[in-house]
Amino acid sequence: MRQEEWDQGILSDATLELDLSTQGILATKGPITLREQADFHHQLDSQGLQDLIAEFESKSDEKAS
Repeated sequence: MRQEEWDQGILSDATLELDLSTQGILATKGPITLREQADFHHQLDSQGLQDLIAEFESKSDEKAS
């Protein structure tokens, strides 16, 4: 793909949509660790990810109707 065809929006910095208070809270918590990510995914699996997917699909179907 030629550079002239690039979507310049992809190359620019993302805007942060958090207020200063929330930014401060998140800054004190630090980055999300690999262990936290693994625990999150394990929790999704154990709580029935298929149930969650079905819930979103049903809401999507309601909006389409």
